[in-house]
Amino acid sequence: MTFSRTATATATAATAACLLGACGATTPPVPTGAPELVSFSVADAPVENGKKLNASFRELRREPDHSVVQATVVSGGSVSSSMFILRGACLVLHARGARYVTVAPEPGASSDTFRLTFPAQAAPEPGGPGKGAFSAGDRRLLGFE
Repeated sequence: MTFSRTATATATAATAACLLGACGATTPPVPTGAPELVSFSVADAPVENGKKLNASFRELRREPDHSVVQATVVSGGSVSSSMFILRGACLVLHARGARYVTVAPEPGASSDTFRLTFPAQAAPEPGGPGKGAFSAGDRRLLGFE
């Protein structure tokens, strides 16, 4: 099973903020100004409905304006899988010292490969918060530090 592209864009992460901390994934050390790429995985971590999360997240390439990542979920629940991918995106956001991250499918790549971009500001949504961008503040709120 690979991570659903539509789940990537969902901003419902705040409702499941504690789930990732409960699933047993540990936050790897974040590189400090180093060119190391972000990579982490979790194996047999208990998640919702008695399921076990088995997933990996790898930053494949870091360009000045974007990163290409591969996020593969072998097993686990839909919420925990989404939170796992969001956590990976937050680690890349933090490693780059950026304020916002957006996630989109990588053109011409497999369904588990995504492009992270780092806009200077979230695009305003009429009558609401920025659309499609996850901020460094949101990352802290969710405890992804």
